[in-house]
Amino acid sequence: PVIVAAGTVGATKVAKRAGRMQVTIPCDLLGICMTMTMSLARPFYGLPYVMIPIYLVRCGFMWSTLGLSYSIIADYVPKEYRARWNTLESIASFGWSGSAVLGGHLVAKHGYSVTFAITASVQLLGVLLFALPLLPLVAKESDIQKLVETHKQEEAEDLGSALEEPLLPQGASTPLPIRGLPGVSPTYEEVASEQHQGASLSRSLNHLENVARFGSLG
Repeated sequence: PVIVAAGTVGATKVAKRAGRMQVTIPCDLLGICMTMTMSLARPFYGLPYVMIPIYLVRCGFMWSTLGLSYSIIADYVPKEYRARWNTLESIASFGWSGSAVLGGHLVAKHGYSVTFAITASVQLLGVLLFALPLLPLVAKESDIQKLVETHKQEEAEDLGSALEEPLLPQGASTPLPIRGLPGVSPTYEEVASEQHQGASLSRSLNHLENVARFGSLG
C-alpha cells in the first residue's frame, strides 16, 4: 500500500504537467514489462529478495494510475452513462475472482512462468485496444489551464474596452437613459426634457432643496 500510495501521488503530480493519458500508458507498459520479467525470471522463483521487489514495483506501476483513469471517466462520460461504467467496473472487479480460478488451473498445468506471460499479453492487448486510441482524445490539464487563463484574459479585456466606451456615442440623436436617485439627483432624460421645455423654475428650486437636505450635488 505504501508503494501504491507513493506512486499515486507521483503520477498525479506528473499528470498535471504531462497529461493523464501520457502518464497512464507508460505506467501500464512498465507494469507489463515487470510482469513479463516475472515470467522470464523462472530461475529466481526460489529467491524472495529477487521476486518480491519485482512484484512490488509491478503493482506500483499498474495500480498508481487507477485514480487518473477514474478521473478521465468522470470528466468525459456524460452523467446519464456513468452508471453503466460503474456497472462495468463492478463486472471487472468480479472478474478478479474468475481470473484467480483460471490462473490456478494455468499454474497447476503449465507453471507460474506461462501464467505471467499470458497475463502480460492480455494486459498489453488491453493497452493497445483501449488506452492508445484515447491518447489524442483526452486533453492535457496544462492545455486546459492555458485555455481557461486565455478566456479569463479575453473577458477582462472585453470588460475594460466596455468601460472605456463613452456614455453617449458620437452622432447619437437620442440621449441614453442615465438613472439617478429618485428625488435626489435628476435623470438625464428628466434634465433633457426640462431643458427642451424651458427648464421650469420650480424644478430647479426642488433640486436645490434636495441638495440642501442630503448634502450632495447628485
